[in-house]
Amino acid sequence: MSGMHTDHRGASRLLWLALLCASTAAVSGGAVIWYELDSLRVARRALDQGQSQHALGTARRYLVRHPGDQRAILIAARAFAQLENWTEAETCFAQIGSLPPQDKHVRARGLIATGLWLKAAEVYEEIRQATPDDAEATRRLVQLYYQDGQFDRAAEIGLELAQHPAHAGVAYAMLGTIDQRRRRYHDSIAHFKQAIKLLRPEDRLPIPREQLVIELVQSLLPLGAAAEAEEYLQELLTNSPGSAAYLLLGQCRLGQGDIAGAEQAWEHALQLDPRSADAMFELARLSLQAGNTERGMELLRRALELVTDRME
Repeated sequence: MSGMHTDHRGASRLLWLALLCASTAAVSGGAVIWYELDSLRVARRALDQGQSQHALGTARRYLVRHPGDQRAILIAARAFAQLENWTEAETCFAQIGSLPPQDKHVRARGLIATGLWLKAAEVYEEIRQATPDDAEATRRLVQLYYQDGQFDRAAEIGLELAQHPAHAGVAYAMLGTIDQRRRRYHDSIAHFKQAIKLLRPEDRLPIPREQLVIELVQSLLPLGAAAEAEEYLQELLTNSPGSAAYLLLGQCRLGQGDIAGAEQAWEHALQLDPRSADAMFELARLSLQAGNTERGMELLRRALELVTDRME
C-alpha cells in the first residue's frame, strides 16, 4: 500500500510541475506579446517627439520578428520621411495597402522631391477622389500638370480650385500663367486681374507677386492697352521699384506715344542696373531714331558686349 501512495504522490508532483511550466510559458508568452506591442507604442512616441532614428530602429527590430507588419512599415515610412530619405520612404509607403490622407500627402511630397511628378499626381488624384474638397491636393495637381505640359488638365483643375474662396487668388494666378502658355491672352489677362484683386498677403504663390504684375503688364501691352498696363504697374513701382519695373514703364509710355517719358523711364532703369542690356537696347533705338548716331552706336556696342559675356 505504501508503494501505491508513493506512486500517487509522485504522479501528483509531476502533474503540478507540468501545470506550473504551462502557466509560466503562458505568462512568458503574454509578456513577449505585451513587450512587442509596447515597442510599437515606443516607436510612435519617438516619431511624435521627432526622434526619427530611434523610431526607425524600433520599427525595424519589430519587422525582423513580424515581416510585413503594416503598422511597423508605416512607422518606418514616416521616420524615413522625417529624415527626408524619400527613396526609402517610398519603398515603405508602396507596401501599405491603405494610407491615411495625411500620409498620402507626405508620400506625394516625397515623390515630387525625387522627380516622380506623374506618380505624385496619381497620389493626389487618389486624395481628391476620397476628399474632393482637399484644396492642397488640388493646388498641387495644378502645378504638377502644368509642369508636365498638360495645360488643359491643369486649367480644368485650376477652375475647381478657384471655387474655394480661401484659394481663389492663387488659383486665378495659376490660371493666368497657364493661359499664357496656351496663348489665350485675353483669358490670361482676365485671370491675372482676378488674382490681383483676390490675393491675400498670406497666400503662397507659385511665382512672386511682383512677377504676377509683370506678366499681366506684358500681356496687356501687345493688345494696345498701354495705359491700363501702366495703371497696374504703379503698384510695382511703389512697392518694388526695380530696373524691370522701369523697363516696362518705358514700354507703357512708348505705347501711349510719350517718347520723352519712355526715354526717362529707361534711363532710370539703367541707373538702377548699369548692366541692363535691355535698357541699353531701348535707349539705343531711341537715340538712332532721333539721329543721335554716335550715342546710339555706343549703347548698342555696350549692350552686345554684355549679351556676349552672358552667353560665354
